[in-house]
Amino acid sequence: MGKKLFFVLACVLSPLAGISQVQAQTYTGPGPQVVAGSCMGSKSKTVFAPNFTKGNWLRPSTMGYIGPGPMNAVRGTAKGRETFPGTNPLPLPKVTTSSASGGKGSCMKIEYPKGYWLTGYNALIPLPPSDRYYFEFDVTFDKDFYFKPAKMFGLAGWPRDPQTGARRFQPVSGGSAVDGNDGFSARNVFSTNGIGHMYAYFFKRGNGTSHQSGQWGGCGDDCYYNGSRAKAEVFKAGKTYRVAQQVVMNKPGVGNGILRVWLNGKLVVNLTDVNYRTVDWVKVDTLWMITFFGGDGPSWAPVKVEKANYCNFKVMTNPPYCK
Repeated sequence: MGKKLFFVLACVLSPLAGISQVQAQTYTGPGPQVVAGSCMGSKSKTVFAPNFTKGNWLRPSTMGYIGPGPMNAVRGTAKGRETFPGTNPLPLPKVTTSSASGGKGSCMKIEYPKGYWLTGYNALIPLPPSDRYYFEFDVTFDKDFYFKPAKMFGLAGWPRDPQTGARRFQPVSGGSAVDGNDGFSARNVFSTNGIGHMYAYFFKRGNGTSHQSGQWGGCGDDCYYNGSRAKAEVFKAGKTYRVAQQVVMNKPGVGNGILRVWLNGKLVVNLTDVNYRTVDWVKVDTLWMITFFGGDGPSWAPVKVEKANYCNFKVMTNPPYCK
């Protein structure tokens, strides 16, 4: 199954964004806390584990569309929003692997440029459609990393045309409404001071009122790591973390879907009443590898070049403790 996977889109979202050679940063702490019933009677199998030294991970392309093309970048100025022409030359930074502590890992180093928001890296990786997936990655922030709200990576259901099956623009995001038949997204983020939480767009929780605004996917404080902003786990500069998540789709129209997040093995989000979909053809079918500072506006832009290492991406059918 994994051999059928193919790379669809990757882009450097700014002329100044860079991906360069880094030493692999691998989390070596405890694995994910075992959750009863999470294996659903089956063993864990790896379906996607990229080696960033192989394949074209750096094609400049328009965000959200399949195929190569120019990318416009955005920068905050005293006058507000400034858009760079797509004809600006985009550098082709390097992605390589290297060893650390006697082991090997596959990493990319993202340099978020000073003064830019909505600027970083974007790739939509198709997965064989499934009702459940587990995804994990390691992240190390540079020792002087200054945290402002920014997106990281997560699983998604990419909207499709119900008649043709063709993929639409991109997974739901950006404040879009979610109606239960147009997919979902569930990305990990860090906020001011490194506060960790899940930024999710789905139809609703349980069988209650739908969340049409799309803001926080209707999760509110439940999506903060540990359940509230006051108690949330905090990312720190110079530290290495393993972020993992599990998405299990609901029975269509019933609020019994699952969204879990582990941070360094600790279960920090455990929602068991998610209503992702009202139709069966909405599946977990995408790894959304997108990271940038923002928000939209100059207040979201980093005040200096910020660097983070992202390593050891792996998508599995179940958590690794499912033997």
